Amino acid sequence: MGRLSWVWASPPDAPLLALAERLERGDVPVEHEVYKHNRNRTVWRLTGDPAQLVLKHYRGRSGEALKTWLLGGRAEREFRAMEEFCHAGLPTARPVAYADRREGGALTESWLLSREVLGARSVQQALAALPPDGPEAVALALRVMDVVARLHQHAFWHRDLHAGNLLLDRDDCIVIIDLHSLWRVPVLSTRQRMENLGRLLFSLRASIDLGRVPELAQRYAEQRGQSGADVALTVVAVSRALKRFADDYVRGRSARAMRDSSEFVGSRGALGRLHRRREYGLELLAHDLDVHRAAEASGAGMLSAARASSVSWVDSLPAPAAGERPAAHAHISPAGPSDLAGLAGGAGVDEPGARVVKHYLPQGLMPLLRARLGLGRARGAWRFARRCRVLGVPTPQALAMLERPGGSAWLVTRAVVDATSLTDWGQALEARTLGALDRRAVAWAVGHAVGVLARAGLRHADMSGKNVLLSRAPAEPVVDLRLRPSPTWPRVNLVDLDNMRRCQPHDPEVLVRMLGQLGDLPPVITASDRRRFELGYLRGAGRELPAEVVAVARERTRARQQRRSRLEAARRST
Repeated sequence: MGRLSWVWASPPDAPLLALAERLERGDVPVEHEVYKHNRNRTVWRLTGDPAQLVLKHYRGRSGEALKTWLLGGRAEREFRAMEEFCHAGLPTARPVAYADRREGGALTESWLLSREVLGARSVQQALAALPPDGPEAVALALRVMDVVARLHQHAFWHRDLHAGNLLLDRDDCIVIIDLHSLWRVPVLSTRQRMENLGRLLFSLRASIDLGRVPELAQRYAEQRGQSGADVALTVVAVSRALKRFADDYVRGRSARAMRDSSEFVGSRGALGRLHRRREYGLELLAHDLDVHRAAEASGAGMLSAARASSVSWVDSLPAPAAGERPAAHAHISPAGPSDLAGLAGGAGVDEPGARVVKHYLPQGLMPLLRARLGLGRARGAWRFARRCRVLGVPTPQALAMLERPGGSAWLVTRAVVDATSLTDWGQALEARTLGALDRRAVAWAVGHAVGVLARAGLRHADMSGKNVLLSRAPAEPVVDLRLRPSPTWPRVNLVDLDNMRRCQPHDPEVLVRMLGQLGDLPPVITASDRRRFELGYLRGAGRELPAEVVAVARERTRARQQRRSRLEAARRST
């Protein structure tokens, strides 16, 4: 094991050298209080000799080998940032020393020693002790904005700036901590400044009314020497940054709740990796996979069949009698998916209604490699189906996903009963078999679905009419005074979620691509119906559909339709 390499801010005295010797032997300080502990670091407050010190222990992480080689460990980065802060006259704890331990060139642990901020309590704790949105709380928030303005004037960017990382010392001065997340850049961009302010203001939401955001943003702008129109622009930019961070926070919490939910179970064994909903029993899963294999062999019950995937429709399975094995398992070899039935353990069969089973077939080396790395199409569809359900994106509910070691995978979802694709609906509309109310309702529902995707930061790489299903089941009530709710209000369901990708929320290029794939709705949609589409988008996205995006999407749609017409004419002539 390598020795600790110490770097001191000033020559150490005897107690500090004794502390360094104890840490070298692997002993913790004699008198201490554990202030914070997690898997990455431990923070001690030293109460003996030497006193009034804070000791941080960072554990080495294998995923940061290149970063620590280029930029140093977290202790070294925080030590350097503290020194730069002190030289710039900004409030922070004073650094004492840091030490790294390396083995074979890799950083295994690091230590940081700094002076304690006496009588410290976080701004978050101070605000919690004050009346919400009271004069004292607002005054403290204004002081926080002054400190952040000074921070940005010196071109510092704190990646984790929130009320918990701002301390009030015994003299009520605001001190910034956790400087391992601090970077000094030549020119601090507007995006970085707004990201800091969005995170900070969101952390104050419990004590400060968000209606005071313009006042706080104006104080920040004035402290940076802005005036006139620049102050107004800063207020608008801060408000947008706060809303953007709030949306990201909600999406993150939804993803964590989805990941930690007890509704899903997962296992991995000789059969492969299996994820399913708890109410979807293993015996029913085995039956559905067997029926799908039989449909692939006979062609009956298949919705689509291609070289890379096949999709079949499976009806509900009556519960078998006690001790009786369903006949549907007889024609599948023991090495097939029927082996799942042996894992059921006598569990009852749930009846989720009709299901759709999609079988992903490995084609070539790259799909097989992606599946081995956990990036297969079935795994992606399963993740996005769960994420979309949490975020309110209209998709069929995913019931189970099974990946086999050979690269094959199955995805089982609830079927959308009595549904028609947007393409088939457009052909029926051209045949004048649908009324105007249906046309307006569909335009609104499709626009709402696109808006929800844009707000959630998701894009569908194949947003064509065949992947947009319309069902007659009533959806959530919609308030639109210019359009009466229909008793057969359509529900939009997006399918083929293995084509779903993440993107930046409200990305104009992504919107152009999705609108272009939709074909800007069928040609029989009138201009007033397109307005319904834009109203639906406004309801789903929370903002207007940009006119330039619509214009570019229509131009691309027109060019694609002309190209298809020329290809069709050439095909007919030959």
